[in-house]
Amino acid sequence: MKKMLILAVFLVGFFFMSTKASAITKQELEDKIGQKYVINGSEFKVSADNMVLLERYLDSYDISEADADYIASKVDEAVAIIKTSGATSIDDLSSTAKNQ
Repeated sequence: MKKMLILAVFLVGFFFMSTKASAITKQELEDKIGQKYVINGSEFKVSADNMVLLERYLDSYDISEADADYIASKVDEAVAIIKTSGATSIDDLSSTAKNQ
């Protein structure tokens, strides 16, 4: 479960930010966040409980396509941080990496 923490942290932290980018739909965003990522030989995936929270949030609030694009870019950034660090679990990440 801790393996998904960094993805969840980035998601929650950037829900209300917006920026111009190509359009991603709510469904595409949900799919991107919910997919399994294999990074440095380890599996990272958002827990089912957190996916339910995400689905409820997206059903309850309108987020712009720009917001969805920004959140998706932060997911990509989190994946890149984990890859670059060589970590195989969230616990392996340095505090500097976790705070990026």
